[in-house]
This record gives sequence, structure tokens and C-alpha cells, in this order.
Amino acid sequence: MTAANVLCLANHERLGGGEKSFIELVNGLDRQVFRPVVIGPQAGPFREAMEATGLKYYPLPIGESAKSGIFGLFSKVRAIRKIIKAEQITLLYACTIKSLLLGRLGSCGKRIPAIWHVRTIKTHGLLDWFIPVFAARIIAISAAVKRKIPDFYEKRIVVLHNAIDLAEATQKSIEFDFRKRYNINPDILLMGVVGRIAPEKGQEYFVRAGAGLVKKYPQVKMVFCGEPFLEVDKRYLAGVKDFVGRENIGDKVLFTGYLDNIWPLVAALDIIVVPSLREGFGRILLEAMIMAKPIVAARVGGIPEIIHHDREALLVPPADTEALSGALEKLIKDETKRRQLGDSGQEYVRENFNQAVYFHNIAKVFHSGLNRDR
Repeated sequence: MTAANVLCLANHERLGGGEKSFIELVNGLDRQVFRPVVIGPQAGPFREAMEATGLKYYPLPIGESAKSGIFGLFSKVRAIRKIIKAEQITLLYACTIKSLLLGRLGSCGKRIPAIWHVRTIKTHGLLDWFIPVFAARIIAISAAVKRKIPDFYEKRIVVLHNAIDLAEATQKSIEFDFRKRYNINPDILLMGVVGRIAPEKGQEYFVRAGAGLVKKYPQVKMVFCGEPFLEVDKRYLAGVKDFVGRENIGDKVLFTGYLDNIWPLVAALDIIVVPSLREGFGRILLEAMIMAKPIVAARVGGIPEIIHHDREALLVPPADTEALSGALEKLIKDETKRRQLGDSGQEYVRENFNQAVYFHNIAKVFHSGLNRDR
């Protein structure tokens, strides 16, 4: 059997949870069945991580920093058409509206089906009605994400939760000792957020909820891992840091910036906080559970699908500083509860988010798209 040539398109330069999941999926495809070829941005952490897999990578000016315009669009589409022809592409795979549209424009006139993997819960108005037309099959990372897609496309959609690589977590978590690197004593209780710094990620609620706790409990410290990407995100981070300064808790708060390898941090944290205002899935939930870490998270989007209140996590209403503070204090004071939630989460993620099963289900969707009568 000849492997199907799959053109995988990505346009984000950053390397967030969605981008990491994209790379894992593409790199995890069975090479005897699918031959992935990747089109991505010309610069940034995503390109570096993608090229490290050894897969064929075509850099094009499609990232956030690339200039746009009608002539630039024609140039990109022309380049994609050439790649499709040269690589004899038979299937498109895209995770964003932009990458899906670029792929469809580049394949215009060719009977090449597309798989659209929807990883964001953000709505786009009329585009949510229009864009699914271009996809033979649609993968939603959660039922919450699926709900934003009109019911008209119900037969095209399948919900597949992300999965996690246990071996990678175990191996990378011991690459360095996070506490030693940042001079943090073993008896310090660390609670932290991991991910892009942005208003929708809710870091401001964590810092407000934690400010009183680090003053009340001398052994507690907060960690913020991640960096802003957009200008609005940079202003948001500045606001969080200003609050830390006004509260005079700078010695109780650590900003690590972006970390290539977050696993040593996850291993070092005692409580992982996910205070998002909007979340389609939340990759950090799997990362926390596989390391047996208790979670305090906002009850939004796909989060309640992935974790359960008082079993793997404590769930609180979004943007509720008081509730978040109360849940954190409960775990600060109760080591046994932290251990119970962590152990339950580790068992749960191993049983329900197996990467081999995930790749098998992805392959079924790809075959379905290829075999669709179009």
C-alpha cells in the first residue's frame, strides 16, 4: 500500500499547547500509511521544534510577523500549489482558519480533501458557518469546541481529546532540577501557571488570589511560566507585574519567561493553576496529571470534560478571585488532599488519554476524509 501524502499546514510562530499537539500528531502518524509534509512559518520556536522532528518542512511567509497583502497572498498560494504538485499531495491537514484557507486556495481545482482540526473555542461570527464548507472532516478537541460549529456540519465532526506521551514526560522532567536552578528551597510550596501570558489565560486572577496567600503562608510561592506574544499580551503581563510590585510580594513571585522544556517545572510544582477565561481543552491539564499534580482550574470551555471536581482537581467559577483563593488555600493546608487529587489524576490520564489510541483514531479520521465521495 502506498502511503498517502499529507500536507500539514500551520501558521503560528509561537510554540504553545496547540502547536505542540500539532507537532506530536504529525510526527506520530504511521509512516507506512501517511507521509506528512509540513508548511509553516519562516521563523520562530514552532519552526525550530518542527524541523527537529526531521520531517520535510517548507518555510513560507505565513506566520504572524509576515507582511500580508493581495500580492503576498498570491505568492503564498502559488508556492503552496507548487508544493502540492511536487509532493503529490492527496490530503490536507490544518488547525487554523488561516492555514485551512491557504491550503484550499493552493489546492483549488484539485480534488484534495481537507481535515480541519479545531483547537480553539474562540468564535468567529459568520466564519463559523462559512469555514467548515472547506473541510471534508472536522476534528474538535472537545465537545465544548464542537458546540461552536453549527449543527449543519454535524456529520463531518468528530470529538477527539488530545493525548500525552508518558515516556517524554518522564524523560524530560529529569533534564534539570527546577528548584536548584532557581534557588528554591525544597520546603517551599510552589503553585504556578504554565502557558502563554494573555488576558484569556487569566493570570491576573491567579496573582490576585495568590497575593494574600503568600503573605499569610510564608512557605508559599507563586510561579508564572510563559511569555506574551501579542502587544495586548505584553501590556497584560506588565499589569500583572505592576500588581506584584504594588503588593510588595516580588520575593514571593517568580516569572520564568518561556521555557523550552516545562517538564522540570511541572515536576517541581505542588499545585498547578489554570485560571483561564476561555479554554478549548487545556494541554497543561494532561501535563499536570501525568506528573501526579493537583489542579485548581476555572470551570470553562472544555476543562470540565477533561477533569472532574474533587476527583482530579478543584474547579472554580472563572474570574472569581475569592473562589480561586479559597480552593488554593484548601490545598495549601491539606497535603493529603493534594496527594489524593494528584494520584487520581495520574491514574485517570493513563487510562483515558493514551497516545497510541489517539493516533489510531486520528488515522481513522484521515482515512474517512480520503475515502469521502467528493
